[in-house]
Amino acid sequence: MKSLSFKQKVGQLFIAGFPGTKVTPEVRHLFRNLGFGGVILFKRNMKDLKQTKALIRELQEIAQEATGLPLFVAVDEEGGPIVRLPKGATIFPGPMALAATKSVAHVKAVARATARELRGLGFNLNFAPVVDVATEPTNPVIGVRAFSSDTRRVGELGATYIQAHQAEGVLATAKHFPGLGSATKDPHATLPALYRTREELEETEFPPFRAAVRAGVSCVMVSNAWYPRLVREPGIPACFSPRIVSGLLRKELGFPGLIVTDDLAMGAVAGNFPGSQSALSSLHAGCDLLLIGHDPHLQSLAHKSLLWALSNGQFSERRLEESLGRIREAKFRLASRKSKIPLSDPRLAREVIEQSLTLLRADPDLLPLPRKLPGPLGLIFPEVSRAVPADEDEEPSRILEALLSPHYSVNCSTFGFHPSREEVERAKALAASCALVILGTYNGSLSRGQTRLIRLVLIQNPKVIQVSLRNPYDLVLFPQIPCALASYSFRPPAMEALAKVLLGKLTPKGTLPVSIPGI
Repeated sequence: MKSLSFKQKVGQLFIAGFPGTKVTPEVRHLFRNLGFGGVILFKRNMKDLKQTKALIRELQEIAQEATGLPLFVAVDEEGGPIVRLPKGATIFPGPMALAATKSVAHVKAVARATARELRGLGFNLNFAPVVDVATEPTNPVIGVRAFSSDTRRVGELGATYIQAHQAEGVLATAKHFPGLGSATKDPHATLPALYRTREELEETEFPPFRAAVRAGVSCVMVSNAWYPRLVREPGIPACFSPRIVSGLLRKELGFPGLIVTDDLAMGAVAGNFPGSQSALSSLHAGCDLLLIGHDPHLQSLAHKSLLWALSNGQFSERRLEESLGRIREAKFRLASRKSKIPLSDPRLAREVIEQSLTLLRADPDLLPLPRKLPGPLGLIFPEVSRAVPADEDEEPSRILEALLSPHYSVNCSTFGFHPSREEVERAKALAASCALVILGTYNGSLSRGQTRLIRLVLIQNPKVIQVSLRNPYDLVLFPQIPCALASYSFRPPAMEALAKVLLGKLTPKGTLPVSIPGI
């Protein structure tokens, strides 16, 4: 790294995202002229497996020619609802679905298979697994992304995932330190305040991170949340706090690896602090890598602000070299093996997903579905592509309708995360006209509109099978619903497994990994 200019050395601290599926002159400038050390890819960047592999290869060639160092090629491939890879890759179950199978072997197998597919495409850093503990039912950002509400279980499964993942040559990341499981606001939009005492953190949040460190995790991501009982200054996110980053994580937990910020373009940070401050504050706190996935202007501003800070003595070259040393060490440890386009492993994914489906309330008159119904079968489902990145052919209502239509006359109605008056009225009318209703919810416990829709549907037709397509907390909203299932995901493999359960071809064997009052 001694041959790098200051501009390129500072660039090594950045992991940047960009729009589109091609390397534009602006993108080339980031990795050639500024020497950015990493890239993060999202669905917007990937059309198919072949294009993804070619894009990564081109980015690596640009970086290697400019700096002599490989890029960190990062992705958020958590499984379940959080998948970034394009069509052709396997959709694996997420953490809570894995925990529902009660099988450590499944966690290990899925972690290895995920890493193999990532490595085959050219990724070498995965921002997974989430090792937050799911302690807050109203958490809008974690939910099924966590393994469990049981601290010990999260630590065990997180460590298993990390070791298996890294054994395949892809760096894993434990996130979001010091714990985001108790948040009630989404840091993508605003700064959450987590009023956890040091004792509470020691008892619940820290153990999974300690387990991750013992497992040899390569990277830890620091949360974009404020911890008032740890940081006295009002409104300071964890990534700005020397006490949290350098004190708790680096010294007390003894973590020697890479510390990365969560995305500095999130509302929690960008909405409260100038871009010229966020990068410098994170580095002063002890972070090594600055993640900016969605804002080219912020990327440029943050890089310029660090160059200015170096030239004016506000950031020391010695501190810069500390992070560069850890970055260089991690890059040199990355596996250099070359892989062909990876083969997907749908068999493993299907097996695990089928074992994860969880029956919370049973009614033998409704499940399995009666062979003959006196009227149509109703499907009332959320349109998830309006809430998260998903293709139209991934809509759960479409998949279920196609799978159930050979057996029943199926009527379908969809709604948004916050259903409109018209969507509620359509759902009511459909429920009244059908013999039985399968009602899907997507984080319905966080939406008054979905709660109202459910209540009005039940008035029209009490014969309802409820399916939670993400957080299982939805299933306690209306305990009078006679039959309730948790699928932990809306993705096609989960809906295919659900159809088997509805048709009596599969018995749900999953166990709920979180504590829910009343269940």
